Amino acid sequence: MIVYLDASVILRHVLFEPNTWLGWDQIAQGVSSQIAVVECRRGLYKAHSIGRIDDAALKTARRAVEAILNGLKMVRLTNAVTESSSQPSSVILGALDAIHLGSAIEFRKRSGEELIHFATHDRQLALAAEEMHFPILGA
Repeated sequence: MIVYLDASVILRHVLFEPNTWLGWDQIAQGVSSQIAVVECRRGLYKAHSIGRIDDAALKTARRAVEAILNGLKMVRLTNAVTESSSQPSSVILGALDAIHLGSAIEFRKRSGEELIHFATHDRQLALAAEEMHFPILGA
């Protein structure tokens, strides 16, 4: 199965948070946006700075995040992604979530694959992705 993963799914998995999506072994091809790199790294640093993880756990989590990100097909932030991300939606999205959705849409267009699953733990992003006919995982 082809799965677009947003940063919430990656971070929840790596940080062993509750209600983690358990379908990792079902991914034949994983896809995400370049912004996931920044979101994941910043998320780890935030978890460390607020005391959720210690130095050793940060190092381990950073390696895990990098391994996941290196295994994903990354969608670059192109003009097409920016345009797609800027389109109106009936669901209110922040800029980063809109970029994730725009990245998934552009990947679907470029790859020619119709069935791309969208994994997120963000309810608003799940609703917006569902509106764009992505099957939702993890929300």
